[in-house]
Amino acid sequence: MAAVTVAAHSPRNNLVSQKGRMFHPSSLQIDRGSTVRFVNDDGDLIHHMYVDAQDFKFDSYDQRPGSSFDVTFSVAGSFTVLCAIHPKMRLPVTVR
Repeated sequence: MAAVTVAAHSPRNNLVSQKGRMFHPSSLQIDRGSTVRFVNDDGDLIHHMYVDAQDFKFDSYDQRPGSSFDVTFSVAGSFTVLCAIHPKMRLPVTVR
C-alpha cells in the first residue's frame, strides 16, 4: 500500500470540481506523480472523497464548501475516487 502525499502547492492543470453532486471533469488521465486539486464548488454540500484500492489510498475527510484538497497519485493504475456522502459520485482516474 502506498501512502498518499498531501501537497502544499497548487497543481497546474489537474483541477477537479465537485458541483451538483458530480465530479467535473467526469474522468481523469494523469501521469504518475501528478497532483490533483479537488475543490468543493457546491455552496451548501459537504463532500468526503476517498480511494480505497489495494495499492493506493487517500481520504479527504469532510470537505466543506469552498475548500480544496490536493492528492498526489504516486502509483500507476486505475482508481475510482468516491464520495462517502454521495454514493453516485464516482471519478475514474487513470494514472500512467
